[in-house]
Amino acid sequence: MAAGDAAASAYLHPLADGAQVGHILRGPAHCVLAQQRRAVEPLTRPDAIENVLGYVTAQVIEVLLRYPRVRHRGREIASVMGELDARLRRDSTRGPQ
Repeated sequence: MAAGDAAASAYLHPLADGAQVGHILRGPAHCVLAQQRRAVEPLTRPDAIENVLGYVTAQVIEVLLRYPRVRHRGREIASVMGELDARLRRDSTRGPQ
């Protein structure tokens, strides 16, 4: 699923549809879950999120901000996507560090 979303992200719909956010954030969310569940030295969710956010470029944030916020649903992947979405949007308002 994450690979399909990554490939589809090149074809994001020009309309501001919240479903498009999954194409941007589902791959990174899967990375967070994988880092939490790895057999050797698993990371806590906050540490895994911090690690993944270190790879996000300004261009990704610029595209993300064109779309509405992701809605939290009961599924774990959606919850992680919501956390990533909130952090990226919050951090984007602070400017370069």
